[in-house]
Formats: sequence, structure tokens, C-alpha cells
Amino acid sequence: MGITAISIRNFRSVKSLDADDLKQINLITGRNNSGKSSFLEALFLSVGISNPQLAVNIHKFRKIFLTDDAEFCYLFPEMSDQHLPYIESVINNEQRALRISPIFDDVQFDDAQDDKGRNGIEDARNGRNKDRIRNQDLSVDSSSIPGEPDEMIGLNFSFEINGEQYRSQLSLSRGKTVLNKHYTEKIPANYLAPGSTMVNLSNRLDKLIFNKKIDRIIASLQEIEPALEDISMGANGMIYADLGYEKLVPVNLMGDGILKILTILVYILEKRQSVLLIDEIENGLHYSSLEILWKAIRRAAKDNDVQIFATTHSDDCIRSFADTFKDGDMAKLVKIERRENLHTIKSLSMNSLSVALDKEFEVR
Repeated sequence: MGITAISIRNFRSVKSLDADDLKQINLITGRNNSGKSSFLEALFLSVGISNPQLAVNIHKFRKIFLTDDAEFCYLFPEMSDQHLPYIESVINNEQRALRISPIFDDVQFDDAQDDKGRNGIEDARNGRNKDRIRNQDLSVDSSSIPGEPDEMIGLNFSFEINGEQYRSQLSLSRGKTVLNKHYTEKIPANYLAPGSTMVNLSNRLDKLIFNKKIDRIIASLQEIEPALEDISMGANGMIYADLGYEKLVPVNLMGDGILKILTILVYILEKRQSVLLIDEIENGLHYSSLEILWKAIRRAAKDNDVQIFATTHSDDCIRSFADTFKDGDMAKLVKIERRENLHTIKSLSMNSLSVALDKEFEVR
């Protein structure tokens, strides 16, 4: 089933955004700075709802390496903790809610491993009731908190799963992560950011070769490079392609397109019933390879029951997507529009997308 709905409040530049009826394959479009990457990051946090370290990871995806707790302000609208990020989602028919809030002193740290975090969603800083806060303005009146220090020293992840409340915490300055032993994540998720194709690729590919799953990847790559006979691992994580020459060829020398498709297929085939988030899926690919990519994704995602969310601003990518998924109800296009500080979503079924493209409507 995967992620079927998400509601985002006060996360980065997104004040309010709702999406439902999400499919197995979802292509996210929108102009620059419309919130596409923030949408993916909110999905990532929802799947890994108990892990506050993801607040650091999503900045690494943007080439931002946090070194101080004060930099967690990048999560908050206008970099102010007066409005707290809140994300609701439905994942595998499970109702989830995540509140992210700052920690200002050591007293606010507690051992969440010995406590389910019963005050989780009822954050001590704002004193609001948790019930149905998705439609409220989640603001904080700092004047009502006497003597509050200005310096942030950590982050609270207060989360709710089907009515059960929990909490986990993170502090960079104290080198402290408090995870909740009462909750274990059930759904694997990976995030592919632009330029991250080689991260852990060799180890993941090695496992697929060991489990005899490499043939599916080779068949897809042969549509780009017909001479490809095999892929194998070498020393120090080097990945080699057999092109029928006397010697093997490092995959890195075969172009970004081969490497990009190889990486995406490895992540899809690695774990069943997982979620894969891909930012700028067309990055590094020639337009002629996009249809090959989408066909390969369709086969691999269906076989391995993997849900895909990918962003693009490429018209060629959208058209290849529409051609690949024109039959059936497996996919949809989600367009994020931003006017000043207001975000809205327009969803297009594959039939509607085909009509829009035929009439040359703007769907990017």
C-alpha cells in the first residue's frame, strides 16, 4: 500500500500542503523553489518518523552539513521556531503524525527509551492540545515562556502512530541521540539526491550479484549499451562492465546515464516493500534514455513492490513518464504550485496528463 496521503504544515517554506490518493509511482513537478524537494523530505521524515538523525540527513542531501543545533532553524518557516513543523501521513493504513520542536535546555532532555513520551505531541513549549491540530496555526507565543534561553541545544521528534505517542531526541552540541525503544520502523526508505549516485552503490550491488538479481539490471542497461554482457565487482568497490573487450571497463567511464539507471534499479531491487525518493530524476540523463528509465522502473517497482516518488522539471521526462504509464492506475503526476507563500497541489491521473500534454498545457 505504501504512502497514500500526507499533510504538511510549517515545514521549511511550506506553510500548508496536502496530497492524497498517492500511487505506487508518483512524479512531482513544479517550478523552481515551488517546494518539490521539501515535499520529498517531508515524505522521508514520515517514513522514518522515529529517527531524529534524518533532520541532519535531509540537509546533507542539499550539500548542507550541520555542525550546530542552532542550524536546525532551517527546518522552520522563515528560520524561526515560532511555527513548528507538523506532518501527518497515512502509510500502510497507519495514521502517523510528527511534530518537530526545539530543545532549549538540558532539563528538556529525557530518557525516551524508558518512557513512551506521553507528552509527545502535547509539546511543552506551546501548551496546545494535540487533537486535530493539523488545521491550526501551530505558533508559539514565546512571551508566555518566562526565562527561556535563546540558544537551541537540540531537537524533539514527537510522534504519534495510530494514537500511541512517542518521542525521540537529538543534540549535535552534546553528541546525544535518544531513540525510542518502544517503536521500531517497519518500512525501509532511501533518498537519492542529485550527485549521490555512488554512495554505498558498490555494497548494494554486490548483494544483488550474490542473490542473482543482476540479470534484471543488465537487461535494462542493454537498451542503452547493447554490447553489455555482464556487471561484476572488483577491488575497492570498483564496478566493472563486460563489453566484450579483452578487459573489463569501469562503469564510471560509461557515462552518467548508465550509472544513474544502474543506481536507481539497484535501490529498487535491494529491498521489497520499500519507498524510494528521487530528487531530479532526469539529472545526468539524455532525453533519449528517459523512456528506457521509466520502463525499467515500472518493471522493477512492480516486481519488488516498491513505491517511487521522483521530482523533475523536464518536459521530456514528463512525456516519457506519460507514455510509459498511460495504461492502468499505477502512477500519477503531482504538480506543486506556489503563489507567494501559498502552496497548492494539482494531481493528474495518467488519462488527464495525456490530454494536458496533447493540448500543450504547462504541467512542469
